[in-house]
Amino acid sequence: MKYSNEIIQNTKGILTMITGLLAYMVDAITELVIVLVVLMFIDYGTGMISSFVEKKWNSNAGINGAAKKVGFVLLVLIAVLTDYVIMNLGQKLGITLGFTGLFTLAVTCWLISTELLSITENLGRLGVPIPKFLKNAFIVLKDTSEDLGNSRVGGIAKFKEKVRKQ
Repeated sequence: MKYSNEIIQNTKGILTMITGLLAYMVDAITELVIVLVVLMFIDYGTGMISSFVEKKWNSNAGINGAAKKVGFVLLVLIAVLTDYVIMNLGQKLGITLGFTGLFTLAVTCWLISTELLSITENLGRLGVPIPKFLKNAFIVLKDTSEDLGNSRVGGIAKFKEKVRKQ
């Protein structure tokens, strides 16, 4: 009887943790993540079309492109989970971090800028003229996303100091 109660309590704890994580992840799927997914499809399509037009298309390139997109999705998932762990740790320690979801935001925006740059390159390969200011804007977005992520790493270092003081 005692053993079965422990199993029930542990199962409840695991289910509560999974439910909390899933709820957090659903909340983390913002419009930006949807924009990223749409851009990934556009990039894949324009990459395939430009390779076909240039007579450079092969199935290995298509498979590698698809695998890269899966890697992008996994990278966003890692960022979401990182934000979740940091938020949860802060709550458990009673420390207000002053930010939530910023790794997800930084990674998603960084990947969006990567996709936008790739799409413009693919369109350029098709002969579509690309305004230089547009490409420059995508580079600035990528750099800004990188800076945002780096600033949060500094925030984690401050968080670490607060934990050590407790």
